[in-house]
Amino acid sequence: MTLEDIESAVRQAGYFSTRDMMHDRTICASTGRVDGALGGVSFCVSIRSGYGLLSTWAPRMYRLETPERLPEICVAWLRHGSADSTAEIPPGLREQYALTEVSAED
Repeated sequence: MTLEDIESAVRQAGYFSTRDMMHDRTICASTGRVDGALGGVSFCVSIRSGYGLLSTWAPRMYRLETPERLPEICVAWLRHGSADSTAEIPPGLREQYALTEVSAED
């Protein structure tokens, strides 16, 4: 699983993404503008050794033990999210994907 795989899945589903090289992550968003800015429901996703990490802008971070499911959860979050989900992942998705909230120190 790579960030490129996630970006491809997000774009194929009609959403937007951009790479944040400085922090080795991808930013996913439900809307994009002509000038390249992203908006709507948005969050960050990264891949660490053996797990995936999803981050909101609050910031709240969630660990996914099955990183091969990252493309699936990213598309689901963009599809079912709301303005509130930029601060916290929708509860149904947390349960469905068995996400564990973690701190920056974890």
